[in-house]
Amino acid sequence: MQLGCLVALGALYMLWMGGQGMYTSIKNHAPMELACENYDDVKPNKEWLKLTACELNVLESSYMEENGKVTELFIPARGPGEEEGDPIHVLLATDDRDLLALTNEMIKLETEAELMAYFAKHRSQLYVTRDVQGLVRYGVDLDDGDRADLKGLDDSLATDFVIVDDGKEPGFGKSLGLLGGGSVLLLGIGAAAAGGKDS
Repeated sequence: MQLGCLVALGALYMLWMGGQGMYTSIKNHAPMELACENYDDVKPNKEWLKLTACELNVLESSYMEENGKVTELFIPARGPGEEEGDPIHVLLATDDRDLLALTNEMIKLETEAELMAYFAKHRSQLYVTRDVQGLVRYGVDLDDGDRADLKGLDDSLATDFVIVDDGKEPGFGKSLGLLGGGSVLLLGIGAAAAGGKDS
């Protein structure tokens, strides 16, 4: 009975993921492009975004850690002229290998002087201006606990801040597969339940 419940929950989760993915794919045929500094003024209702000329300072990042290793960075994406302390409306979520390696080295440094020397040496990698493109996390992809943790780490985050997954795009085919797989599982559970009643 418990196994059947777990399979049913898995099937419903697949349907939820697939349905959300299909909705995102249909709604977002191409990324909506706007200047990073204009995000708060526009408040786009699209999930696939291309924010141009964003300033990214890895030293301002929050991060997720697993077994003592940084596994994901959340970097404030600021427009030109915005300063540390100004409200942050966009976080770029990335698992870029090079940035993770640099961050894992930085968290081992013990003094501010060491940190500043490290930043000076790697400034071109740790402070960049570039476009940010990816999908805004929502629904099944957004963990409310993670969002609350990030807000607790940085009180500069706006109440309606969004997390953009670096480089992620809508996946119509994958979403369709999840919908199909979830439907097949539910039909199989229904058929097994009907067979059990008949016997």
